[in-house]
Amino acid sequence: MSELDPEALAVLLPRLRTVIDGGLLVLIWMVQRIVYPSFLEIHEDRLQAWHARYMPAIGSIVGPLMLLQVAVILLQVVLFGRPVDLISGSLVLAVWISTAVFSVPCHRRIEQGRGDRTVLQRLVLTNWPRTILWTIIFLVGWW
Repeated sequence: MSELDPEALAVLLPRLRTVIDGGLLVLIWMVQRIVYPSFLEIHEDRLQAWHARYMPAIGSIVGPLMLLQVAVILLQVVLFGRPVDLISGSLVLAVWISTAVFSVPCHRRIEQGRGDRTVLQRLVLTNWPRTILWTIIFLVGWW
């Protein structure tokens, strides 16, 4: 197959998006409701070691999904250019910005052994925008 069939892509990409967006939706809600709150239950002297195991494990799941999500949405924007694809792209960009501005600094503090209760509560609180955004992204993908 030397050329991509636009009709086949018009069917395949939304299905692929549903799988990717659905995976990220389930993952973010589990992180928000279970994983991040559990950080508050881990004793400070064990948190840094636990976090050092957690980050590569979760990263190996969420990283590829986030990159695939970007790739699929970019393809949809380039190939179809529908407003809904542009909206999805904008929402994904907002997730990435939220991750960089709020989540990454909290995780860095934990990595450095400075993950006190305030940092952990901030991590839970500032993860809500990503949770809401990924929920909206999933719903928009159905549109």
